[in-house]
Amino acid sequence: MAVESMDRCAKRAQRERLANLALGFALVGSLAACGGGEDTSADPPAAPAPAPATSQATSKSALQTLTDVGPANYPAGTVQRGAWDVMQGERVACGFGAIKQDVRLDAANTNHQEYLTHKSLATGQSWTGYYETAGDVASAYFTGVNVGDRIHHVGLPALAWGMEILTGSYASPSKGAPDQIVLDSNRGASNIRELMTTVYHLKGAMVEGKLAGIGYSHLRDTDITSPASDFEVYRYGTQVMSLNGADLQRLGTNVVATYPCAAAQQVQGNFQPAWERPNPFPEITSNTINYGTPIYFKVDYTSTLTVTSLALIQVSDGTTIATRNLTAATDPARMLGKHEFFAVPTSALTVGQSYRVVAAGTVDGHAWLKDYIFTVSF
Repeated sequence: MAVESMDRCAKRAQRERLANLALGFALVGSLAACGGGEDTSADPPAAPAPAPATSQATSKSALQTLTDVGPANYPAGTVQRGAWDVMQGERVACGFGAIKQDVRLDAANTNHQEYLTHKSLATGQSWTGYYETAGDVASAYFTGVNVGDRIHHVGLPALAWGMEILTGSYASPSKGAPDQIVLDSNRGASNIRELMTTVYHLKGAMVEGKLAGIGYSHLRDTDITSPASDFEVYRYGTQVMSLNGADLQRLGTNVVATYPCAAAQQVQGNFQPAWERPNPFPEITSNTINYGTPIYFKVDYTSTLTVTSLALIQVSDGTTIATRNLTAATDPARMLGKHEFFAVPTSALTVGQSYRVVAAGTVDGHAWLKDYIFTVSF
């Protein structure tokens, strides 16, 4: 669990610190049993030769991703609406399947963020994480030790399957000044883009669940010892769940989904591995080291994905961008499955630039080829 001293926070410049508390990751269900191994990096591969022509089309009966789920009821201009529109739009655009709002998951998320913000103010430390403690200083907001307990508390089965992803901010506004953390749709959109510009949290945003909820909490403490400033704390969380491990979205036989994809509209180009917890590259401990947006390849969780060649090319000048690649065998956190692959650029991608992805491999022994262009917008 990440803890930041309030005294340290108060001494910082009067500005918001986005993602300083690091990102968190929680899992309910069987996906925890992923492969693992040492962290390794790969030399940038050459552009692959054209693979044998293979069709990624499947019959409609084989496709089980959701497409028509109805609108969410988050009011316009809110944190939840901003986040929802980005996550739903990118999931649908890139073929991961639509999600349906579940007010019980909204409540579970809000409950947990309330616990974290109240504990932060009560202890003088900035708390984030996935666990709650019964009987502690925030016990009035306790709804369960872990995410499974908390979704059961709001009426979902304790064995529901899915993931929870969190982020947060804090700020030190001057006494009497307006809040620095503005609660609007731009904040929600920024929160989910931040979470999707990662490794493990992108996996969580694109998980096979069918239901989703969003919650946040924001508090300001005017009673801290600093004579010049107050303390603001903000927490945001999203859960994507299904009621059981059998009721999951399916991509279809031999279908490879990617994020970013050609239709993605919300791509953020800068990823700082040291801010993500767990850190996919543990030897990177400095938050001044910038990588590019991770590129996620995924097939159905019952299948095995291999990537035999991959190139990332800046379209404007033909420069090949080096990547570090993660699989179930090389993932240091052991959170990736055999159906997943990440290529992480070793330098930040530039806003306004377009990048070509050329990748080939197999799904359960059947050849596949991807060749597409995405553009960085943020």
